[in-house]
Amino acid sequence: MKSYHPIPITYKLEFHVLPFDSFSIHTRLSLEEVRLVMDGLVERNLSLESRKLFHGTLGYSSFTIFPISGARNSFLPRIKGDIARKEEGCVIRITAQPYPFFLIFMGVWLTLALFFCLGILFSGQAPLHAIFTAVLVLLMGWLFPSFCFWIPESRARALLIKWFQNYDRG
Repeated sequence: MKSYHPIPITYKLEFHVLPFDSFSIHTRLSLEEVRLVMDGLVERNLSLESRKLFHGTLGYSSFTIFPISGARNSFLPRIKGDIARKEEGCVIRITAQPYPFFLIFMGVWLTLALFFCLGILFSGQAPLHAIFTAVLVLLMGWLFPSFCFWIPESRARALLIKWFQNYDRG
């Protein structure tokens, strides 16, 4: 699990086969202050007029939020977190993952593409362009959804870190 501290920020790039990210934000804020900050970030009822950055639900020491986007986007991450008190503030442990339907669709696509690739390879007389097409279908089934997840996920991660850093400095 990656860990973020107010100053300096370090980020270690990790590779995951499926879109997923997990990190922690360490802050000097108390649990109540963290809840107030999250309340300023999260809209409980999604509306087009919202000026907040996320929508979702906030519990006493946990939350489930989604970035607010101008359009419907099945690739947006579902961000779950819990807030734990520490000696000097709190630790916010966050996990970002796609919707379950997204993972099911990606799994079905990759399974079919893999069978397509294996069928071409084991046919014995596969032309080079057929092998290239099969590998391309397999890669696109993994790369496209992954990048469509990572872009909004990295923005949401950066927003959360920056937001808590600003409150730590103030």
